[in-house]
Parts: sequence; structure tokens; C-alpha cells
Amino acid sequence: MRSVGRGAFDADLFSRQVRQGAGLLLKNNLKQQYAGLPEQYRAYIKDLLLLLLPHPSRPLRQTAGSVASVVVESGGLASWPQLVVSISASIQSGDEASCDGGLSSLYKVGLPFTK
Repeated sequence: MRSVGRGAFDADLFSRQVRQGAGLLLKNNLKQQYAGLPEQYRAYIKDLLLLLLPHPSRPLRQTAGSVASVVVESGGLASWPQLVVSISASIQSGDEASCDGGLSSLYKVGLPFTK
């Protein structure tokens, strides 16, 4: 096994890339399996997504918004009223990252309704 020096990669960047990839994998899996998941797993996923919508990392916010759109598409917006509250709070927060996450999520969640 080859040794990698301390400055060979940015650990934070690596972590974000792994988390973003995991989020996209989750999104793709949820498209096919969300309806069959037990309610406690669906609630857990939704709770974690709400924490990521205002995340400082833009790629993670965007990935969370994409996953949220799949959850809404699969379960309906009525089954996740906390999302509307969270998006509204994010947009009104005055924080640039939170506002961006809220607007991006609003766009992605609302997009299927425009078709």
C-alpha cells in the first residue's frame, strides 16, 4: 500500500465529496424504494435532510434539495409539512447559505408540479 503525505488531499473536501456522492446514491435508491420503507426510516431521512438544507457547503445543500424533491415526489408534500416550514425559515433567515438552500429546495420540490 502506498503512503500518502499529509498535504496530499484536503480532508474536508474529501469528506464533502463522499457525502455528496452518498446523497446522490440515496436519491437514486429512494426513487425506487421510498414507498416500501418503514415509516421510522422515512422520518429519519426527512429529519436529516432538514438539517442539511442550510448547510454551509453548497454542494451538500443542493444534494439535500434533490433528495428532498424525490421524497416529496414519492410521498407527497402533505406527508412532510415540516419541509415547507423549514424552507420558509431558511429563506427568511438572512443567512446567505440558508437562503440559498431554501430557494434551491423550493425550486427542486416545486419543479414536478410545473410539468
